[in-house]
Amino acid sequence: AEEPDEPDYPPTAQVRGHAGAVRGLAATPDGRAVVSAGDDGMLKVWEPTKLTEVRGFLTDLGAVGQLVVA
Repeated sequence: AEEPDEPDYPPTAQVRGHAGAVRGLAATPDGRAVVSAGDDGMLKVWEPTKLTEVRGFLTDLGAVGQLVVA
């Protein structure tokens, strides 16, 4: 069976903060924060309404490709 194409939505905002590609993005269950993970080994916590970085964590894992927020 052929899978449907993903819709192509234009970006509504752009946030800069990672040195390299962002590979993971997850929102907290209460919607008060968004966490991003990237090729730069950083996990960053963002305030979603102001699009500002709240905190950053440098991992010793190298590139981070996936994350889950609970």
